[in-house]
Amino acid sequence: MFRKTLALLVRALRVDARSIRPHLVRMGLLITILWLLYLADELSRRSGAPGLQLFQSLTYVNIWFITLVGVTYFSSAITEEKEERTLGLLRMADIGGGAILLGKWLPRVVGMLSLVAVQFPFTLLAITLGGVTQNQVNAVYAALFLHLFSVGTYSLLASVYCRNTGTACRVAFTALFLRWLIPTVASALAAFGGARVVGSKTLEWIGRLNEGSVYALTSRALATTFAEGPFPAAAAWWLGESLFLFALAWLIFEPCTQGDVLSDVQPSLWSRLTSKKQRSKHRRAWPAAIAGKDFMLLAGGFRGSLLRFAGYMAIVALFVGLISIGGGRITAQDLGSTLMGFGIGFLALDLVQSAAKVFRVELQDQTWSALMMLPRTLNGIAWSKIAGCAIGWWPSLLTITLGGLMVPHAVAQILDGMFEPDAFFPIAYFVTQCVLFLELTVLTSITLTWAAWPLAAPLSFFVVFLGNAFVMTCLISSIAGSGNGLQVIFFVLTGISVTLAAFLYYRIGVRLVAKASEGV
Repeated sequence: MFRKTLALLVRALRVDARSIRPHLVRMGLLITILWLLYLADELSRRSGAPGLQLFQSLTYVNIWFITLVGVTYFSSAITEEKEERTLGLLRMADIGGGAILLGKWLPRVVGMLSLVAVQFPFTLLAITLGGVTQNQVNAVYAALFLHLFSVGTYSLLASVYCRNTGTACRVAFTALFLRWLIPTVASALAAFGGARVVGSKTLEWIGRLNEGSVYALTSRALATTFAEGPFPAAAAWWLGESLFLFALAWLIFEPCTQGDVLSDVQPSLWSRLTSKKQRSKHRRAWPAAIAGKDFMLLAGGFRGSLLRFAGYMAIVALFVGLISIGGGRITAQDLGSTLMGFGIGFLALDLVQSAAKVFRVELQDQTWSALMMLPRTLNGIAWSKIAGCAIGWWPSLLTITLGGLMVPHAVAQILDGMFEPDAFFPIAYFVTQCVLFLELTVLTSITLTWAAWPLAAPLSFFVVFLGNAFVMTCLISSIAGSGNGLQVIFFVLTGISVTLAAFLYYRIGVRLVAKASEGV
């Protein structure tokens, strides 16, 4: 087993070393560290302890980076073999389940560890700047490594259980969110009278699970009075949980990979819920057939979008219920603002998912070349598919509308502020950045060969955020905060963003034509 695992590990590390994408990600992360170091130097002129502020920023960046990129990266460990239907070849080579799990999972652990470990020498600068000690640095990095291990095991378990990378990512994100939410709710219930229903001891025990989380451990380590070791008892329980998840993934590997041929696998629960039991009596295609196809496949049709709307309302109701349990008072205006806020978040998720999957599904199912043979232009086909996705956005748009009807005065104030002369170019710049992010997500989902749509959005967001951070920092520092200068900056940046958006639009068309010529 050891030799087979080592063979898979060495091969994966060689592929990673020869690929340019991991090196670009490492370079981007180091550039982010240098930018945070520059901000810490600027803040040191206005406040004390710049080293602590720098280290706090690095810690939060690493937490979000490990969570977002780690889930999408680890979730493809086994599902990429299922999607490529090569898992049977590994079995024919007499490689057991444990060797496959370790051989596919360990290279990803090494890759993510290299991304975190490469920052360690730079974080020692925080000690020189003041406000943080070596003991705090060690404790924070121990928490980050445990968080990486936890994200990796949750994602590996989802990768073993699920049939494709997209579903594995959703399951892993949901499991990690519930891992944080359930102890938080239990702690709130124990503090505000919920113990009468469940029992105080049970709620307190469940609430203490969050003591072994990355947020609790890093907050403890970043406290100014920290004088403990880097590995407390809560961290040991957290490590034991990760080891249990890995053992569980090993245990269910054989049952979950017996039907690794996709055509032999039963439809997913979401497909069964959104599909119709009887074929419609109307056999003629409606005029917008391509849009209707994407509305059914990507948005789940009317039934699927109705289920999403019910889920959105359930999330809002849960949030309002938690505030009520905590002793807060929810007025109609508060409920309307909550609906609008959550609706905007849901709309952002719908936009990102549509951008990442609008063309990727056709390429993955190898139907794009056949679709391009229709007597329509590339723009006509592309915009028809986008229109089909847009029809599925009605749940989030309806949530925003319901919230706006409950707070008409707040909506009027927002609209009045948007049409202020000083706000025109900042809003235009923000809109163009959103367009750039969506276009870059589409282009990345077309270009990547594996885990395309789960990785497309995080990578695109990282690139857009990094570019904006550096450009805005340099330009704002150069004009020393003049109001007219800011208007000029936003005007210039909006023009540059429009040019980049037009270039990305052209590159998307070129890639789609190339994919069609390849017969994909």
